[in-house]
Amino acid sequence: MVDVINKKIPLHIDPALRYPYCWVLVGMAGVVLLVVASLISLQGDFMSHQRDKLYHFCAYTLLTGWWLQLFRQHWQRASIALLFVVFGALIEYFQSLTPMRHMDYVDLLANSSGVLIAWACVRYTRMQNLLRWLERKTTA
Repeated sequence: MVDVINKKIPLHIDPALRYPYCWVLVGMAGVVLLVVASLISLQGDFMSHQRDKLYHFCAYTLLTGWWLQLFRQHWQRASIALLFVVFGALIEYFQSLTPMRHMDYVDLLANSSGVLIAWACVRYTRMQNLLRWLERKTTA
């Protein structure tokens, strides 16, 4: 748990980040937004079957990538990636319990693909330093 009062970071968030609490709150807001958007009824032209898969892929890529940047150790990042795959499966299951949504295995594949791409980008590219770069640009 993050102890805001004593400025301790027992979650072992990247110590190079100047605003770790801010980044965690943004990540939590993203998770809440994803849950709400996944469980409410969305209708309209923007929700075609093909676009829906793209939305799933992009949402999980961005959200997983965000959380992966907060941690530097490989086991932490692997755990986060696994958690997002499980999270996507749970969301799909909960959609089957709502009257206006349904479970779709292709959505689960899109979610998991987004997680895998985010993990690969953070692991093998300079995208792992995006939050560090953003902090340098905003405080310079």
